[in-house]
Amino acid sequence: MNDLTRANAVYRDRLEQALRVMQGLSETERSHFDMDVFAVETPSGIRACIAGFCGFDPWFRRQGLETRMNGIVGNLTINPRDFFGTARLFFPGHYRGHANQPHKSVPVSYDEAIRALKTAIREFADEPQIPVGENEPETLD
Repeated sequence: MNDLTRANAVYRDRLEQALRVMQGLSETERSHFDMDVFAVETPSGIRACIAGFCGFDPWFRRQGLETRMNGIVGNLTINPRDFFGTARLFFPGHYRGHANQPHKSVPVSYDEAIRALKTAIREFADEPQIPVGENEPETLD
């Protein structure tokens, strides 16, 4: 197994675990899904993105990805692009119909995120990936 194949297997496994976390969210947690934040505490519960919800899960915490709450705002211990091998799932502008939209004007739905996770899992299984950092956004917004 070459290094690229091994890396793809790691990323695919992490994406499969992310799918498990997202599909295991309660209806209330699903209603708090928000791609515009890693995590933020509100009176009705924590709003979080894919990576933010993953960072609360024990499997991810053992892998080093944690969502750490500092007051009402949460941050991640690892950049999602580096941890998952792709930035596409973690930036609203990468979702169809969301490119070129003003920030926060068109929220990414829970169902769109699930479809994007399944697509990314297939892509890592089916073809070589560009190494992390190339053709990806440089910073998280």
